[in-house]
Amino acid sequence: MDNAWGEGEMKLREAKKIDANDVVKLVLGVNTYERQFDSTLRKFSKEKTRKWFFKKLKDRNSKIFVASDKGKVVAFCSGCIMKKPTFFTIKYAGYCDDLFVLPSYRRRGIAKELLNNLLMWFKSKKIKYFEIESYANNDVAIKAYHSFGFKDYLLKLRKVIL
Repeated sequence: MDNAWGEGEMKLREAKKIDANDVVKLVLGVNTYERQFDSTLRKFSKEKTRKWFFKKLKDRNSKIFVASDKGKVVAFCSGCIMKKPTFFTIKYAGYCDDLFVLPSYRRRGIAKELLNNLLMWFKSKKIKYFEIESYANNDVAIKAYHSFGFKDYLLKLRKVIL
């Protein structure tokens, strides 16, 4: 699934083993960014993140897409097919578990293209629903997800009790 858009050597494709270092750096960037929204979020280690990456690549129910510019990965999107709890009428849903675009590459439609590729992969697996989540105070992400056609679906609440 190679796609080119914009100027230069921008490409969108499935992640490969060779992308490990670049994707790990981006995941660590997501982790740093998201910790501003959630003080209980652990700081990810490089080693565990590498293991996560290679596990995702091998998992037939997971997919990682990357956007690269002149061979350097500048954005990624990862997703998986999740089994839904038995109280839902649907058995499986597609789930985007991570999406990140380097700040200097934002507002170029890269996130939309990554999500579209994940959506097409879910469709090829006969998955009817596509879910994504965001921290409630991450207004930028929520606005972007709404612009991609996602609708508010479930609100998760938390109360500190100790």
